[in-house]
Amino acid sequence: MTYEPTNQPTNQPTNQPTNQPRSRNSGIELLRLIAMLMIVFSHYWTYAVPSKQKPKLGVGFELLGSWGKWGCAVFVLITGYFLCTSKFQLKKLFKLLFQISFFSFVIAFIFYFAHNNTNPPNSLVKVFMHLAPNTFRAYISSNWFMIPYVFLFLMFPLLNIIIRNTGPRLHLIILAIGIFYISILPKILSECFKTSAYAPYIHSDLMTFVLLYFIAAYLRLYPNKILKNNLIILPISLVVTMVIIVTICCSSYRDTALHGPFVILSATLWLVVFANLKFSFKPINIISAGTLTVYLIHEARNFRTLFWKEWFVTNGSIWQNLYSVAIVFSSCLVIGIIYNYTINWMLAKYLDRPIDKLQVKICQYLKCENRIDK
Repeated sequence: MTYEPTNQPTNQPTNQPTNQPRSRNSGIELLRLIAMLMIVFSHYWTYAVPSKQKPKLGVGFELLGSWGKWGCAVFVLITGYFLCTSKFQLKKLFKLLFQISFFSFVIAFIFYFAHNNTNPPNSLVKVFMHLAPNTFRAYISSNWFMIPYVFLFLMFPLLNIIIRNTGPRLHLIILAIGIFYISILPKILSECFKTSAYAPYIHSDLMTFVLLYFIAAYLRLYPNKILKNNLIILPISLVVTMVIIVTICCSSYRDTALHGPFVILSATLWLVVFANLKFSFKPINIISAGTLTVYLIHEARNFRTLFWKEWFVTNGSIWQNLYSVAIVFSSCLVIGIIYNYTINWMLAKYLDRPIDKLQVKICQYLKCENRIDK
């Protein structure tokens, strides 16, 4: 590969963490929306459509329902694409944990009062003490995505230190080893021994998230002329996507797992394509900021049953299925936007400064560099 010339040493990334505000690339935000829509489609296909009715909906709807893990991979890639040039901010970690906890407890409260309306509790504190352990336990056991996502957010400062101390060649070697161990080796062993019992010992969701983070960091820090040319990347992306479609339709081998080589390759290529669009459109940026809320609401265990088993039970009509997905996706997005402009705004206004001061004191106590974006 030919790297663009820079004034920095060749073993240093082209983008260092900075305090300067950056405008959001609406191309990437548009891809974030598409990824979350694919996740909602996948959950609808998994939970709402009975096995007997799936053949009646045709291959097209099955294809839409098979891209959930691709959407998760894209979501993590986008996170890594931005975090790899960011500095750790305690306030952002707090807001992420608060958002997860807020929707978990709000949903738990809604269902508690809905099922105990004949015997109302004497105190909200008692309700909270009753729900807290059960809600936390249920969230840990049922949400496979958010747990490693939070750990990735905790780990990213350390990952950035590792990345900044490697050049493009060593970074590629790390990626090659990671892709082989996490993505390719399980496929080889599965074909050779016809079992996946060893899979938990080879890879985990967190390991896959870290691999995706390193891939996104390489794309962001070491751009080259080929990756910046959509006339080259777009046809390759379409070919890889067609390969995945063929494996779904015409083969018993389905590469739709999060760590699958074609899923990772396709998600990476489409990130490059949309990142190259480089345009700014504020409505897209505002809407895409609610995507995490979409996941938190529609994948909550109680709402999952309510949405897919009671409210939006499929009747075999393709249009009814598309309508159901659209309603769930758009309504959760609206809630996410409202959350960002109300609760998240209040958190930023009243807690950002105290949390920044707390981070400064922690850094002074630990005698480490204070890394806060103003």
